[in-house]
Amino acid sequence: MTDLALFAVFVVFAILWRRDTQSHKRFMLLATIGLLDAAVIRWPFGDMTAGIGAAPWTRTDICVDLFLVPMIIWDIVSRGRVHRVTLIGGLAVIASQPLRVLLSETTIWMRVAGWAIQLVGK
Repeated sequence: MTDLALFAVFVVFAILWRRDTQSHKRFMLLATIGLLDAAVIRWPFGDMTAGIGAAPWTRTDICVDLFLVPMIIWDIVSRGRVHRVTLIGGLAVIASQPLRVLLSETTIWMRVAGWAIQLVGK
């Protein structure tokens, strides 16, 4: 759900900034990167859901974050610095990863998940 929310936010921002081509393309790339968890977790490299030490990120999270690296390199090579959308959006993608784990353990989320399961079961 957090991936879908992040995707929606990035797409809305991309639409709002469609006349600023540099920001627009970065928002669209970030929206796509935000959805990669579902694909990356299926990679056949052991347990992709395993944590990395005491860090709140999993192997899947680290692999998804690596998709941000070409954007950062492109910004530095082409502009001499990281574009603000790449920086803020990339940090949002990275921050959302442990945040969804924290949210998944709350009572509110358990109620929403229970409601969704009941809705699907009807």
